[in-house]
Amino acid sequence: MRRMVRWGLAASGLALAVLGAVACVHLDGWAPRRSQTIRMKVLDAPVRVDFDDEGIPHIQTETDRDAARAMGIVHARDRLWQMEFQRRVGRARMAELVGEPGLAVDKFLRTIGVPAAAQRSYDALDADTRQWLEDYAAGVNAAVETWSGPLPPEFMLLRTAFEPWTAVDTMAWAKIMAWDLASNYQDELIRARLLREGLSAADVADLMPDYPQGAPAILNAVQPGKLSALLSAVDAAGLRGDPQASNSWVVAGSRTFSGKPLLANDPHLGTSAPSLWYLMHVKAPSFEVIGASLPGTPVVLIGRNSRVAWGLTNLMVDNQDLFVYETDPADSNRYLVDGRSEPFTIRVEEIRVKDAPTVTLRVRETRNGPIIDDIVSDPEPGPVMAFRWTGLDTEDPTLRAVIKMNRARNLEQFQEALKDWHSGAQNIVYADDVGNIAMFTVGAVPLRGLGNGTVPSEGAHSSHEWAGYIPAEELPRVINPKEGFIITANNKVVGDDYPYFISSAFAQPYRYQRIRDILEPARPITRQTMIAAQMSTISLHARQFAPYLRKARPDGATAQAALKVVQDWDGDMRADLVAPSVFSAWYRFLVRALAEDDLGKVFPDWWDEYPGFVDVAMRGAGSRDWCDDRRTPTRESCEDISTRALNEAVSWLRETMGPDVNDWRWGRLHTTFFPHRVLEKVAMAGTFFNIRSSQGGDSYTPNVSPPSWRKVPFEARHHPSYRQVIDMSDPEASLFIHGTGQSGHPFSAGYGSFNGRWQMGGFVPMQMGALSGRVSTTLTLEPAK
Repeated sequence: MRRMVRWGLAASGLALAVLGAVACVHLDGWAPRRSQTIRMKVLDAPVRVDFDDEGIPHIQTETDRDAARAMGIVHARDRLWQMEFQRRVGRARMAELVGEPGLAVDKFLRTIGVPAAAQRSYDALDADTRQWLEDYAAGVNAAVETWSGPLPPEFMLLRTAFEPWTAVDTMAWAKIMAWDLASNYQDELIRARLLREGLSAADVADLMPDYPQGAPAILNAVQPGKLSALLSAVDAAGLRGDPQASNSWVVAGSRTFSGKPLLANDPHLGTSAPSLWYLMHVKAPSFEVIGASLPGTPVVLIGRNSRVAWGLTNLMVDNQDLFVYETDPADSNRYLVDGRSEPFTIRVEEIRVKDAPTVTLRVRETRNGPIIDDIVSDPEPGPVMAFRWTGLDTEDPTLRAVIKMNRARNLEQFQEALKDWHSGAQNIVYADDVGNIAMFTVGAVPLRGLGNGTVPSEGAHSSHEWAGYIPAEELPRVINPKEGFIITANNKVVGDDYPYFISSAFAQPYRYQRIRDILEPARPITRQTMIAAQMSTISLHARQFAPYLRKARPDGATAQAALKVVQDWDGDMRADLVAPSVFSAWYRFLVRALAEDDLGKVFPDWWDEYPGFVDVAMRGAGSRDWCDDRRTPTRESCEDISTRALNEAVSWLRETMGPDVNDWRWGRLHTTFFPHRVLEKVAMAGTFFNIRSSQGGDSYTPNVSPPSWRKVPFEARHHPSYRQVIDMSDPEASLFIHGTGQSGHPFSAGYGSFNGRWQMGGFVPMQMGALSGRVSTTLTLEPAK
């Protein structure tokens, strides 16, 4: 898991003055009181919600349907604005909220068809799941109807009202979360650009490792300008893929101190204030569950019940493909497949824009999805590209799978629940109270005809189309391995003998290997062992490449001092160290020095960390001499390039952090930024809405913190968004936390209350039992007659 749409809205000083004035008057009233009794028509029976001293709700209901309603009520009372923003994105209605700045994301998501797919998937659900979503929506709306004070300040500042929540709003947000887990179509576009600019397949295999050199590339008809424009459109919509990661592992009782399994998970997503997650405990007649929920959805996505526990990591599946079609020369409203002419299906979208005229969008669709060219240009004769993604399928019962997981009592019931998982393919680790541990790969993984989806395919021949999905029973799984533990860290999950193609974008095994290095020799493994692995800031990536840095020939006293700090460095990316800053800045400039001269104008779209490429280039094992700068008359060695990168890095660090090398601590350069969606860039609002913390780690440490390269260099906007450590010998001693706080109200003490503990590796209790001494407030909900 890895990114989320973000918005920065420039607001006027007058709007902020109004906000400040209202805040002074209604500071307490903006967050609903948690200690009160409310009568609600929506309920069947009384509901009790005890908030512990960490702001975590413990919901007790007398009927199952009231459990869904109560989740909606509590989510809305603490995270209403977040939910409003999320459904605006999912329904592609941001322009209604922020005006023309929202058009880019609306056009993109309307073109690929996310809102329509959400409606289709809801309509295809079984009656029980639809009822669960409807009950949740009723709870959300009941919370707003009984709101005693003003709605959250964002509604006032943006001059918008709350519309009743619907079950399709939940489905739309689930689609966006699935989108957040998939971005391989962007890699297809970048590879296509590289190939169209004249690089060979072998060059592309160096630049984007795991690209098969013999893979077909049907690109002669696709104009480089259109490929560039599409990538720019993705950037403009805020939907560009970023570094992604997640860790999850489970240890059998044979290796633990207690003799029962331990399970750890930390999914890595884009930062936001408030966090995407909301900790919750629900006790209903037929189930009881605790863990991390996503406001807007009526489930605990990650967590445990009294018998089983689970965690998630992204499978990194390739579930998006582009298909190149030729339009019919005789009729631009048709396209060619297998020598036959087929009509485009035309869909018209009306996008309302705040303070501006409505925009009409005409979308052409093929048998393999919508034409994405129309995002960047008017329909015209010639080749076009269609987009296919599993998240647009009509049948998508993934929410039903999670509902059933929450209720599973044993391994068999849990496996049965997973059969419904479709979009957002995952590796799910599992542990239970009788000692089983397991890992299941779930979700729709395409079976392709010709090609493997690494570059756009030839739509003119149906032999390139998908032929269904890998059968669920043939997806990878491990149950009770002899080794005694299972680790998933977005690394490759199958060997080369696996008969199906899953992806060419698995993560490099740095995090996996570091976690294994901690677990393998540890006997017995305890909760503290699990926490130590989660919080490790040792970068095996830095250990691999630092020797190249040490061979540089520094120019001047400052560069010599900078090089000295990495001579005996062990690759620890701790926030208080200088060496991580020197290494990271050097590595960033090294990648540019290796590739910019060869890629030219394509370089900005391609530029990323790509350790596989750097390894090939620095070893001289690539398709060309990447260390030689084609722009100079001399032939540079890799040592020359390393030296150039160090001198450029030192110059940049001096300018950014001052002349004293001792001040170049990683935590000063590398901060984690939690932006408020929409109000991120409002002048003076950062004090109230945004959260920032100093951070160690990098893209390859278990305590992951990928530094940005494109926007604010080395600022982290991805993080371990949620951590849990579950002990099946004593479930009440289990722990969890997320990065900000439970409340979504910026003037509440609970808005960022977890951030300091999250940063330092702290947790809060994951308890379902007696809360003696920990109940802070009680919300009593009574049915109204």
